Amino acid sequence: MHLNKEDYLSDIKSVSIFKDLSEDDIKEVLKLAFVKEYGNGFHIFRKDMMGGIMYVILRGEATVFITGDDRKEKVLAIIGPNSYIGEMSIIEETPRSASCVVSKPSIMLVITKKCFDDIQEKYPKIGLKVLKAILITVSQRLRICNEKLSKFNEAKEF
Repeated sequence: MHLNKEDYLSDIKSVSIFKDLSEDDIKEVLKLAFVKEYGNGFHIFRKDMMGGIMYVILRGEATVFITGDDRKEKVLAIIGPNSYIGEMSIIEETPRSASCVVSKPSIMLVITKKCFDDIQEKYPKIGLKVLKAILITVSQRLRICNEKLSKFNEAKEF
């Protein structure tokens, strides 16, 4: 079910990748993306699936996880409103590195790889701002992973 994007304009403005964009810039992005509702338990994507879609959570929540060799799910992150998932898959066309399921009914802005590429081509200034914001998020997430890995390695030494 597709929802009216204009109804979620204030939610979209609150997302970090759009914070440096004007309302007109956001409306240009919305011409290429769409808003969709997802029910609790819906698998947005599974590890090793080919990517190509990024999801901006406007309302609700999603859980990112991997399934271990013991078949138990290990939660990597719980992502709530004003954040996004799948950004790596629209930058590099590789399989998903984790799985993601809707953990609370959600409304998301869906940005496909084609949409992202079209933004870069048609609106390079907008595209550059969005790409920079994505890179900042990826950098922050990598920094958190490095800290966790460092603590894990310290704990193993004892």
